[in-house]
Amino acid sequence: MTIPRTLALLGPLLLLAAAAPFEKPDLPPERLRELATHVVVAEVRAMTTRTTEAGNWKTTHVVHEVVVEAVEKTSGPPEGVDAASRPQPAPGAVVYVRSWHRRWTGRGTPPTDTNGHRGLPEVGDRVRLYLARDAYDGFTKDNSDGGFNVIGCNGFEALPARDGDG
Repeated sequence: MTIPRTLALLGPLLLLAAAAPFEKPDLPPERLRELATHVVVAEVRAMTTRTTEAGNWKTTHVVHEVVVEAVEKTSGPPEGVDAASRPQPAPGAVVYVRSWHRRWTGRGTPPTDTNGHRGLPEVGDRVRLYLARDAYDGFTKDNSDGGFNVIGCNGFEALPARDGDG
């Protein structure tokens, strides 16, 4: 096949690929665990959402209230931060976990960017959460208030219900 013919065949495909919105790829569980400061297994007890609009994006901020079943990874506070101000999750504790997702509301193709977290759990779901506290969460380094942010776009891992649960 000649180069001009190859370009003629590939050209439209390349244009379509360039026009497709960018989305962060899922991270494998091993990488999520490596990046996370905390990993817990929990059940979602409640959810609160708040939606904002800025420019051509509608962003939904979500706080999941979860009851911790097991702690698989934890780390202390950063240097210079009092440990008492950053209690560690423990089985039976309630933890509040932040995530977000957004939708393009403008005309035409959205710019190259991410839509945030995917696969958000619902009330009653049992999940493994890969969390960042005072650390990079896969989207921003602006996470120094002691709260827990879900890592990357797929930091919620769905788990089967415990035996005896509906």
